[in-house]
Amino acid sequence: MDNFSSSVEPNDRREERHAQSIERREAGTKGLLIGVILVFLGGLFLMRNLGFSFFHIDHWWALFILIPIIGSAQRALFLFKKSDNQMNPHVFGAIFISGVLILVMLGFIFDINLQYFGPALFILAGAGVLIYEMAIKKAA
Repeated sequence: MDNFSSSVEPNDRREERHAQSIERREAGTKGLLIGVILVFLGGLFLMRNLGFSFFHIDHWWALFILIPIIGSAQRALFLFKKSDNQMNPHVFGAIFISGVLILVMLGFIFDINLQYFGPALFILAGAGVLIYEMAIKKAA
């Protein structure tokens, strides 16, 4: 009977190990997604270099901004699930960062004139920081 009782873990230890396994699974998903995107982009560029031109993007390097966009979006989803599907300042911050990065990427890809787009990004970033700070103070 002693052998059986010593092999059973306390509930809190089991819950901790379960939470760690979920985090490892989600981290693995992020790596797989980034890998798939990189292979896809590499395939597109290879096809373009071989003469199969489906698209022409002068600033193709801006597509690499997708990597932090995906990371931030996954972080937002993780925080949203962790907070019982409730929107909180941390979830908003991760979503906001993804949105700003998407705008920056599109600005580079479509070669938008930074004379107007640049200041608009600063205004948007400043508004996001203000909203985040007000939400943190309200939550406290």
